[in-house]
Amino acid sequence: MSRMLQCVWVMMLAGLIGVGSARPLAAQGTGSLSGVVTDESGGAVGSAAVALIDPRTDDVVARTTSGDDGGFTQKLVLRKSIVN
Repeated sequence: MSRMLQCVWVMMLAGLIGVGSARPLAAQGTGSLSGVVTDESGGAVGSAAVALIDPRTDDVVARTTSGDDGGFTQKLVLRKSIVN
């Protein structure tokens, strides 16, 4: 699996997890999603492009880049269309 395809797959999965966990934060209007981008062997992938995708619309709702350790945190403003 190519690095780009793997990153997209990881971010779609992270998006699904993020949307599910965002529901309790709806009253606050903000939230964040954190994760680690890894390769097929489980090693961290630094400087990977990360796109958070709304799985219902396939729209990119945020973009960031992983750090040297593969980790990323993206703060989000939760819109009603994402939460519901």
